[in-house]
Amino acid sequence: MSIPSLAVALLMMAFSTTGRHDLKGVVISETGTPVAGVDVFIESAAPRSGTSPLCPSCYADCAKRAATNVEGAFEIPSLDPTLLFRVLCVAKGYKAKYASKVDPAAGPLKVTLSKLDPKSIPSEKVIHGQVLNPEGSPVVGATVEPQMFATEAFSGFSPGIFDPVAVTDASGEFWLISSSPIRRLDVKVEARGLAKRIFSDLKPNKTARLRLLRGVQVSGRLVQDGKPVEGVVVGLVQVRRGIGEFVGTHEIATDAGGRFVLSNVTPNDDYYLYGKMATLNKRSALAFRAIKIGADGGRQDLGEVSLQPAHSVSGRVVLADGKPVPSGTQLMVSRQEAWDWQSVMLDAEGRFLVEGIPAEEVAVNVKLKGYHLSPRNKTRDANNPSSLSGYVEQDIKGLTILLEPGKR
Repeated sequence: MSIPSLAVALLMMAFSTTGRHDLKGVVISETGTPVAGVDVFIESAAPRSGTSPLCPSCYADCAKRAATNVEGAFEIPSLDPTLLFRVLCVAKGYKAKYASKVDPAAGPLKVTLSKLDPKSIPSEKVIHGQVLNPEGSPVVGATVEPQMFATEAFSGFSPGIFDPVAVTDASGEFWLISSSPIRRLDVKVEARGLAKRIFSDLKPNKTARLRLLRGVQVSGRLVQDGKPVEGVVVGLVQVRRGIGEFVGTHEIATDAGGRFVLSNVTPNDDYYLYGKMATLNKRSALAFRAIKIGADGGRQDLGEVSLQPAHSVSGRVVLADGKPVPSGTQLMVSRQEAWDWQSVMLDAEGRFLVEGIPAEEVAVNVKLKGYHLSPRNKTRDANNPSSLSGYVEQDIKGLTILLEPGKR
């Protein structure tokens, strides 16, 4: 599907009304009283099952909105019955809140908002900021997530010290509250239709103005033997994944024409393009390839991207004490460059078969309580002694993985 035909598909979805559902609900406070004047948004959506060539915020129903009445009730009409929705509730004086995987057919949605009064909290425990778009206008519904920080109690990252996430209000403002006086904070900011970005060294008693970028649109066409391949999840992940750099992955499924369009990719960075193993047949793979993403606002068409033959790894996990492998034990194969992995269950004899592996370096892990990977395994990773690692360039059969009892 070409980019113009994506627009046509969106129009068709917008005008289709057959079997559509109305989302009804109510917003209340923590005391149980209704909250009037709450802006309720359809922030994003995802198919109930399978994959989609549309980004989560690209569906026609996204950005539909309603406001609660004096009884706290709202209604958003005519939503696509094939989708589940992420709903955002924003009101002045309250913490903004998301409701995920909302099914309008399941009945009324009930959302409880918490009061927000930053003035009642010591200023040295509060980070205040405003998220702006490239034009300088406030961004509603952006998520602001703590990364690394320094407080009097702890430096680095630890859950339970800062709020896990803040959501910007109608003015684009947010507040992140700490249980300990703050020295500095790094945050990751995400917003609908904009590129993810990390901002460093936020301080208390100073309003941070965080301006997001549009990002880059990256497109291409996935083929095998010259024919388009549908339903494969194609991803981009940064080459650099250090603290203060890694913003996460960008993933989308190919359409019927093999076309993929990754929107709002964080610009000016090096990435790996890859195909998710679980979405390909067991005989084909898309090995990673390096991609340089250019300046903000640009478009990059990668042209035709071809699948390659896939390989398999099979063998057996053996316990050095002679005991049988417990039921439910799993083995995981993860790719070293691509942000991708797959797990399989070992059978009663400890045997496994993992298929659909591209020709690249992988790591193999088996975690079993009370056991560790034996140093007698020849391909044990010197930098990560809990993994085997190596380059897969053909089918590997008869691999024996030895686990020893006790701590590593």
